[in-house]
Amino acid sequence: MLLFYLSLLDTADQEILLTHIYVEYKALMKHIALSILHNEDLAEEAVHDAMLKIIDWVKSHPETDPQKVKSFVCIVAKRTALNNLKYEQRRRTVSLEDLAIEPAVWDNYEEIDRADVISAINQLPYKYQEILQLAAQHELSIKEIAKILNLSQVNTRKRLQRARKAI
Repeated sequence: MLLFYLSLLDTADQEILLTHIYVEYKALMKHIALSILHNEDLAEEAVHDAMLKIIDWVKSHPETDPQKVKSFVCIVAKRTALNNLKYEQRRRTVSLEDLAIEPAVWDNYEEIDRADVISAINQLPYKYQEILQLAAQHELSIKEIAKILNLSQVNTRKRLQRARKAI
């Protein structure tokens, strides 16, 4: 499958980064998807969908900071699995156990000066934590965030405004 993903890239640097992401985080992405979907096949499908989104990101953001890459991969995997769960809910009846989601996992931050801000962000609902992280840490545009979260640009912009106001 890795060869298929690599064929979608343009440069050798992008291929190296994607190979690193695939080797290092495929199991983590599957774990995240499986914890949300509770189905092996659906989790594999979610990982594939997430990898396609990550490829788009690699093409436009040749990010090399390992912590940023890891947190981005986790967010994309979780959101993709949630989107797939919503799709499955429309197709069939889902038990309440299928909706159990693990709490947000935040990476360690190096700057102590930001501890108060991070504490305030961690007290926000996850949908606001997620959008702030994509906007601030990953420096993604509203359009890119909307695509990743599968939201409209208007909804994304409003959610970001509400998140900033809540801090």
